[in-house]
Amino acid sequence: MGLYFLLVGVFSVFILFIRGILIGKLTFNFIYSILVLSLFLGIYLNRFIFDVGYPIERGIVYIFILFIFSFYLLLDSIYYLNLRNKKKEILNFIGLSIPAYFIIQLLMSFNVSFAPLWKDSTFHKQFFSKIDKNRLPLVYAYPPMFYSYNFYNLMNEKNINLAQENVQVSSIADYVILNGYNKKYISTYNKKEYTIIDSMPETGVKLLKRNNFINWELEDELIISDTSFTAEFLNLVDIQLEGKTNYSMKNAVLSSTLQFNKKKNVWIVFALTNEKNKEMLYHSIKINEVYNFQTLFEKAQFFEKIPEGYDHFSVYIWNIDKTLVKVNQFSLKTFYSKYYGNYK
Repeated sequence: MGLYFLLVGVFSVFILFIRGILIGKLTFNFIYSILVLSLFLGIYLNRFIFDVGYPIERGIVYIFILFIFSFYLLLDSIYYLNLRNKKKEILNFIGLSIPAYFIIQLLMSFNVSFAPLWKDSTFHKQFFSKIDKNRLPLVYAYPPMFYSYNFYNLMNEKNINLAQENVQVSSIADYVILNGYNKKYISTYNKKEYTIIDSMPETGVKLLKRNNFINWELEDELIISDTSFTAEFLNLVDIQLEGKTNYSMKNAVLSSTLQFNKKKNVWIVFALTNEKNKEMLYHSIKINEVYNFQTLFEKAQFFEKIPEGYDHFSVYIWNIDKTLVKVNQFSLKTFYSKYYGNYK
């Protein structure tokens, strides 16, 4: 379908250009074809002469629009040729056969399960119902199912225990959502550790569950209530890590309520730092976006493995715009577990 559309688009521009030359007049169609061909020439010169990269995917969506426009200009030209040509049937057949393929493809792609363009990012709502959300699970979803899962979570559960996006294989995930692009990972997850509990044959998406959930050991607990501040940072946790190298970490934010101007930028940041090398690993939550959905949230945040040399852990609220933030209640529990291996 994509190649056919590309060929039709290029063909349309080329025919408009040739017809303009044959007529010998600067018609709208002729000028339009010159501009489009000049654009392609400029892209070619930038890429192969000046070695300038060109945007891909959504960055060139306007070319799709130009091809659509060219296609309809070509049909318009065929229509006016019909008015002056006795062989109307032949020209009508040519004009109708080109878009007929698009219509057939549209009819063949109709279904109630997924959008063909986003086939690999679609999974059933039943996936979501099979995830035990009472324990704030670690859900690793490979792009772009990450966004699909989060949408269901926000709409159904009204909290932000969102999936953690990761392109690597996880050894501690409670649940993993894979699509057709991740076939090599399905065999990677040891059958003794994970089982496929649901799948969607139409899209190739699978839901895997850990056979035995990790036993997390509670290390620290923090509760803050009735606190107000306008500073840029509010430190919640600031501790030195001793003997935790190669451990996994889970941070559970429970029953948190904050009040602030929803138009301002307020983040919660979880950070591991290597103070010697001035390096940082972090996860963040932009809570002003979350609060567009609700005023109470729970969130489990995980570090797969604490690397060697990272000896400091902190959690803080980053009040970028220095607006007034009221912390009515903030509960944080930190858990550790020995690292469960590294699948390759």
